[in-house]
Amino acid sequence: MSTDGQTRIRTVFRTNPIPPGSFLNWACFMPPMSGKIPSGNAVFDQLLQGGFETDIITTIYGPAGSGKTNVCMLCAIGVARSGRKVLYIDTDNSFSVLRLQQIAPEYLGILDKMVFLQPLTFDEQKESFQKLRELTAENIGLIIVDSISMLYRLEIGKTDDIYEVNKELGLQLGYLTELARKLHIPVCWSPTRSMLTLRTRKTSGWSAATC
Repeated sequence: MSTDGQTRIRTVFRTNPIPPGSFLNWACFMPPMSGKIPSGNAVFDQLLQGGFETDIITTIYGPAGSGKTNVCMLCAIGVARSGRKVLYIDTDNSFSVLRLQQIAPEYLGILDKMVFLQPLTFDEQKESFQKLRELTAENIGLIIVDSISMLYRLEIGKTDDIYEVNKELGLQLGYLTELARKLHIPVCWSPTRSMLTLRTRKTSGWSAATC
């Protein structure tokens, strides 16, 4: 993160009106239903019957360039505007301050409500997940992992111990599930389609949305 907005940590949170014709003019926030947070998109909220649930992991998947990061960003904006913090684990450097500025005029205030972790290796991703317990004590209203599979795939390509890598990824997913269920913190994560042999199901603590 290279701009001043990305490096600012604490400023006064403020809300400015959405100008006509902006991206959010059609993607308005709907009032949340019990146990749900708005997705940031009125169409998605209607399809999801109010938004993302707070006690499960929501999987946002689709091909490259389909808008997965934009969906994560919209949801993060909504949570930040409500006054709560967003924990954003960005493994492939896909978060764009310019895109955030296009969506939210008060982007500096939004950034002040976001905590970024940007691991560069799978070992650093492991360390990031180990920090979650400490960070979730700071009024976290949403956890986003975009994407959970990027560094995993790189690690798989250079190791002979595939079992240990898969085991570690399983532990990371298990910890996200624990946070969602026990602390009722909504979790959104985006894998590649190749990872979705898991066939996530809401009944097992997962839901899925396709971009």
